[in-house]
Amino acid sequence: MEIDLFKLQDYSRDIKARGWIVCKGKNVKTELNIMIKSLKEKGISQYKLFRLIEKELHVSNSNAQRMAYLKKEWFPLIFIEYLIKLTNGSKNKFQENIEFLKINNSVAKPVKAVKGLNTELCKVMGAHAADGTVHDNFFRISDGYKSNLIAFKSWIENIFETRVGSIKQISENEWAISFHNKVITRYITQIFNFPNGEKVYTVREPEIIKKSRFRNAFAIGALSFEAGVGIKNQVELCVVSKQFRDDLFEILNLCGLKITLMNKPSGSYWRFWSNKLSKDEAKIWLNFFEPKTEKWYKLYDYVYGFQTCINNEKDAICILNNIFKNGSGNKICIEDVFNAIKELKECCRYELVNRIITSKNLKSYGGKWAHSIAHYLKIFEQANIIIVTKGKFGKKKSFGSIIRQVYTFNPNISDWKLPYRPNLN
Repeated sequence: MEIDLFKLQDYSRDIKARGWIVCKGKNVKTELNIMIKSLKEKGISQYKLFRLIEKELHVSNSNAQRMAYLKKEWFPLIFIEYLIKLTNGSKNKFQENIEFLKINNSVAKPVKAVKGLNTELCKVMGAHAADGTVHDNFFRISDGYKSNLIAFKSWIENIFETRVGSIKQISENEWAISFHNKVITRYITQIFNFPNGEKVYTVREPEIIKKSRFRNAFAIGALSFEAGVGIKNQVELCVVSKQFRDDLFEILNLCGLKITLMNKPSGSYWRFWSNKLSKDEAKIWLNFFEPKTEKWYKLYDYVYGFQTCINNEKDAICILNNIFKNGSGNKICIEDVFNAIKELKECCRYELVNRIITSKNLKSYGGKWAHSIAHYLKIFEQANIIIVTKGKFGKKKSFGSIIRQVYTFNPNISDWKLPYRPNLN
């Protein structure tokens, strides 16, 4: 689907010539010469043209002359659009010659003129819909996973063939990219119709993407930044905008994914979630997360198992702590459970909980932290750090025996397999 580059110029805001968007291309000047010659044939000389430009575009005499006599390397879109209007030409045909865009000042860096939708551009718009912010020519996006910012930086630099801001850690568990670039922010606001400033309540899939074949790419960008993939092997989304939730649900539903849609908001949030995924279902979901980002890795681990061999316990703890971070509501972390199992060597869950209560000085078993133990145990089992069997623990009051899972610590580190992450390799 073709993008109208002339929409990048916002006439209501770009009053001064220094704020105009200008373009450059191998054949741009040639095509402008052709249009100026056709105007001469209609009785509009270059002198008359520069007077018209001076009056209609509200620029200085010298600026108008430089445009009319083509004494520039970069030409304003507003000037080209005016010539096209005078000559009854075609904007679509002319923009084939445009290769680069920038702001009309000497220090502005040029970017590639993107003339049509593509996969990476729609991923960028999905990511922006999830976590991005635009204020005039300033852009910022942040996320709890650095891998998402690495992917975003790669997308946007590949698309526009320019460098953007560096990734910065802004808190213990958040990273961000921010930069000033009027051309890129105009693509976001003028082509894809995202607003300046606050959008959390109104954000939705842009119509230009909704009518295209790149809807899945938009979903990849959005889900990579906004969806959750936890240790329960389930994908869930929780957003303030119902329309944004519904747009993503429609894309996923068209691909045959089974999703539960919450019909009423939970507080201010609209949610959907997958079933507890089978490995076959997780393979399909992998297509909706950017490869080699954290949520993609979590699904990959579930489908294909852990891949990393290690030779010491310290590395194992480092990997586990980094990937399975302690939630804000949890009183224990995965390392606490590991240490308790290692000390006990063999235990049931009841014994394990009692050991953790004692070591952490907790008053009782309960709350969010207790539920996380079961998930951590599954991780240890998948990593072959523990071996799980079933054993009898006394008789029931009625008849039969109580059967409980027994967790046996595996001290043979060469048997362990940990999740693979390049940054922890």
